[in-house]
Amino acid sequence: MLSLAISDVYTHEFHFCEKVKEKLEHDAYQEFLKCLHIYSQEIITRSELKNLVGFLFIHSFIHSLTCLARYLIFSYFYLVPARVNLTKGES
Repeated sequence: MLSLAISDVYTHEFHFCEKVKEKLEHDAYQEFLKCLHIYSQEIITRSELKNLVGFLFIHSFIHSLTCLARYLIFSYFYLVPARVNLTKGES
């Protein structure tokens, strides 16, 4: 009965962590968990936790944008000219 009550209390927190896990890369998620751990040990303040976690999300977002930009550049320079040449050759 007690374990059921504890799981009910933390259900929201577990769902939140799962959502974060979906958004972050593996390494960033591990850093997120470390941040939560040091906060729970009262090593850092809530404000410091917010700053650290915010940095993780920004870094992950920038990394995702960089990957997207690389893909778009690759597509533009390597895939688009190949399609144009095929189109010209078929005419």
